[in-house]
Amino acid sequence: MSGLNSSRALACLVIAAAMPAAWSEIRYDVTPKPDASELLVTVQIPTTGSQTDVQIPHWAPGAYVLRDTWKEIKDLAAKDRSGADVPFSKPDDLTWRFQTKPGDTLTVSYDVPSAFSDGSMHYSGPSTYVYVVGRKKERCNLQIHEPTGWRIAVGMNPLRGSLDQFQAPTYDVLADNPVTMGDFLEDTYTVAGKTHFIAMRGAAKTEVDRQKLKKLCSTISTIETTFFGGAPYDRYVWHFTIFPGQDGGGGLEHLSSTEISLSSGVGRGAEGVLAHEFFHLWNVKRIRAFVLGPFDYTKLPETGALWWLEGVTDYYAHSLPARYGMWTPENLYVDIARNLTQFRAAPGHLRVSPYDSSYKVDQAAGGRGNSNGLDVSYYNSGFLLGTIFDLNLLSKTHGKRSLDDVIKALWAECRNNQPGFPEDGIRTQLVRIGGPEFGPMYDEIVMKPGDLPLEQALALVGLQLQDEDQKYTTLGFTARPSRQEGGLIVTEGNDQVKTGEVIKQVENVRFDQTGGSGGGRGYAQILAKLQVGTPITIKVLRNGAEETVKIDPIEATRKIHTIAETPNASAEAVRLRNIWLSKRHPG
Repeated sequence: MSGLNSSRALACLVIAAAMPAAWSEIRYDVTPKPDASELLVTVQIPTTGSQTDVQIPHWAPGAYVLRDTWKEIKDLAAKDRSGADVPFSKPDDLTWRFQTKPGDTLTVSYDVPSAFSDGSMHYSGPSTYVYVVGRKKERCNLQIHEPTGWRIAVGMNPLRGSLDQFQAPTYDVLADNPVTMGDFLEDTYTVAGKTHFIAMRGAAKTEVDRQKLKKLCSTISTIETTFFGGAPYDRYVWHFTIFPGQDGGGGLEHLSSTEISLSSGVGRGAEGVLAHEFFHLWNVKRIRAFVLGPFDYTKLPETGALWWLEGVTDYYAHSLPARYGMWTPENLYVDIARNLTQFRAAPGHLRVSPYDSSYKVDQAAGGRGNSNGLDVSYYNSGFLLGTIFDLNLLSKTHGKRSLDDVIKALWAECRNNQPGFPEDGIRTQLVRIGGPEFGPMYDEIVMKPGDLPLEQALALVGLQLQDEDQKYTTLGFTARPSRQEGGLIVTEGNDQVKTGEVIKQVENVRFDQTGGSGGGRGYAQILAKLQVGTPITIKVLRNGAEETVKIDPIEATRKIHTIAETPNASAEAVRLRNIWLSKRHPG
């Protein structure tokens, strides 16, 4: 246990002295220390018993990966209301235990890392805020003691009009609101009567066409709030880290904001990322499986619905822009075909069902979890399942019902802070809306491993799948950038690189420096230049350390799928296709 230094002790005493004895909220104070690239966090806890435990989350909602964030907490110490030191014990890695007196105030302080770069700082809640065990449902107040001239962007409501004080009804809400502060670029727009903030940081932020990005964000907000019939938040923040490049990005969703690593060129791939993260405001943050809030931060959640919450979100993120005129139908066809190519290229789909890929994500990466699924991506499978269910619902009901009815029924079930849906909730709504035959269909394609009947579904709307063989040079494994893992997550490994491992560097390109996804463009460039006979050096994270591996590229052949309109398709198929690609506003 470390003692408080004089400045820290003074800060704790001043804050504690200012709090009345009857105060019933847990208060968080965050003081940026840009010179040290750290945050001083002070937590004031009205004590209710002889023992008070605090913990730091072991994972962050939306990123199904165990994180040893407890290792990053430095110089933790505590005082009671009188200013006396309160010792603590460590019953486990995540927990600090204090002996306290009921009716007292325990003031806990500690430092956490937060990079100061290009005049700004950014942090996320789960890696910053400890919580009081058994008391996560209590109201939390946050005050940020920013240096003079700094601005703050956060999705929480300001307290009494303040610019640096905010209030959250629970710890979950506090932790689910990342903060950007300092000298960042800011733009605003209004959609559905709500103010939306664009906060851009990073050395490449000045390379962005700000009007283009603002229009894109506004268009996506308009499309998706229109689709659901309103906005379920008071204010919204796009937290952007900008990296140089024409396209690419990756993000993590939150209750009233998102964190996105974004290419300065903001290409169509990046547009899909924005649409995906914004759609999460409904599907995952509010339309959620029962275990996804309130959260148990000590272990990864177990739900077989991640194919729906992530993959179907991606389906809507790419189909709604086509339905509302932001993209063409051909753009959607390309995205469906891409997901099918990736799904069938992963042998895991023949041994792991979409449900188990979701439910057993905590078994991936040696029990550390990942944000992709066990052995097969729940993004790819969920995208395809969304397509299949949508087209079959349209066909079986002669265009009267669709997947829209399912997701909006789940929205009605979960909105307004109602509990999440049960494990069979998606199946139940499919059967209710589409008929009893959707139960066996769900059991066959969601609960069992194997190929997915996309061709049959496409035929219902006069589309057909076309295949072609493509020769290419490969490293013998597949990987995708992941902001959450801070690198490339291996989605299908080989003898040298295992599925679920995280690659930190390929040749001279680091991926953790841009949050993983920011390096996607660099990784794509490396893959495009692979040559047989020229080994590639990678650094992979193993047992907490980076291990260097050399891999010889090899030639391979892959099957590429494309989708085209079927010549002489029936009038009914064309009619259903037109309905599928229509806006279909809520009634």
